[in-house]
Amino acid sequence: MSAVQLMTGSGGWPLNCFCLPDQRPIYGGTYFRKNDWKSLLQNLADFWREKPDEAVAYAVRLTEGVNQTEQLVPVKEDIVFTRKDLENIFIPWKRTFDLIDGGYNRAPKFPLPNNWQFMLRYAHLMKDDAAHAAVRITLQKMAFGGIYDQIGGGFARYSVDGKWHVPHIEKMLYDNAQLISLYSEAYQYTPDPIYRDIVYESLKFVERELSSSENGFYSALDADSEGVEGKFYTFTRDQIKAILDKDEDLFCIYYKITDDGNWEEERTNILMRNMEDSELSSQLGIGEMELTDKISEAKKILLAARAGRIRPGLDNKILASWNGMMLKAYTDAYRVFGEPEFLEKAKLSASFIQNKLMAGNEIRRVYPSDNSRDEWSGAFLDDYAFVIDGLIGLYEASFDESYLYKAKQLADYTISDFYDTESGMFFYTPNTGEQLIARKQEIMDNVIPSSNSVMANNLYKLGHLF
Repeated sequence: MSAVQLMTGSGGWPLNCFCLPDQRPIYGGTYFRKNDWKSLLQNLADFWREKPDEAVAYAVRLTEGVNQTEQLVPVKEDIVFTRKDLENIFIPWKRTFDLIDGGYNRAPKFPLPNNWQFMLRYAHLMKDDAAHAAVRITLQKMAFGGIYDQIGGGFARYSVDGKWHVPHIEKMLYDNAQLISLYSEAYQYTPDPIYRDIVYESLKFVERELSSSENGFYSALDADSEGVEGKFYTFTRDQIKAILDKDEDLFCIYYKITDDGNWEEERTNILMRNMEDSELSSQLGIGEMELTDKISEAKKILLAARAGRIRPGLDNKILASWNGMMLKAYTDAYRVFGEPEFLEKAKLSASFIQNKLMAGNEIRRVYPSDNSRDEWSGAFLDDYAFVIDGLIGLYEASFDESYLYKAKQLADYTISDFYDTESGMFFYTPNTGEQLIARKQEIMDNVIPSSNSVMANNLYKLGHLF
């Protein structure tokens, strides 16, 4: 990816990178149309055959460039981080907020939960109303939008439009784990029942659709079923009427379901809301509790009916890093809501990680499929970072010191096998790993926090406890 970004100025998926026989990249890009792809293959083959010296020279320069982009300037230990530094981060950042529909002033819109977690804490620390408003609007608009599965819980990967209405309905474990943690923490600051509902419904979704029989968690659900994106999640108004024997009109008002539809397929609707129960009940002249009960009962009926449809494909990889995130999500939900079931699920998750994804202080990145249990896949920094984070979280929730000591053992191992003494950062790959053209240090937060960010937080906590 770094090579493609250097060559083209951007990156993304699908990623296509062409390499010389010695594995050094020479050209790349993301999506290519069929005819462009055929021409590209021919041109690269001709270039390699006719000008191999130029190809090698270019590959050498590109490899040097990749290595330079992955190297960091050592940190001066005498620099002190202050509140002013936080303000300098926030002030230019707030100009990008969408204070009408939440998120950032662009489309598509991704949830980016680690961004809003920072903003939530910044608002509380600095007593900043603008930051608090940005978080509040974003969390509510996502909760009410089509990006959230209003019947079954759980968030889609992103919204195509700027209003969170039209989702790309691929459901990722890493998104939902982080969003469960975010909405749980937001509830501590502002006990909005909408935040609580999101946490409980999203956990139910994960348990129902992304959990293995061994207490591991699968990676994702596809966006499409029967070759049509969103078919599993969408309804026509006639389908709603056929499934619900009462209150169908109320349900259609609540979730903005119309005869014309709001989805790509004709007359089809993705469910979304535009007002809170108190406001809608006042408009309709019924009690708020009565409205909530009627909608809750209708959702159960529709969820049962939807379960009979052909389901989206399941990505059944079990990744150590994402399972660490889900472990942390359960501990965060337990600390806020106090549900014994959440703590028990966290302990089962930790047991799976320790018994199935670890050998001594080494972590297995991918839990193999049933027919290849003996395979061992070496882990990267994010696997260690998120598993350590999850174990620390479980200690904080349970005060069982065995989890804390395991977290410390893993951190010690990570320091010995990943730490770069020159930059003061961690490499993404271990000292014992395969030698590639460059050894990167992951520092930029994106849809997932960078592994160095997570390790910094882990070491901060462990440094206080040991």
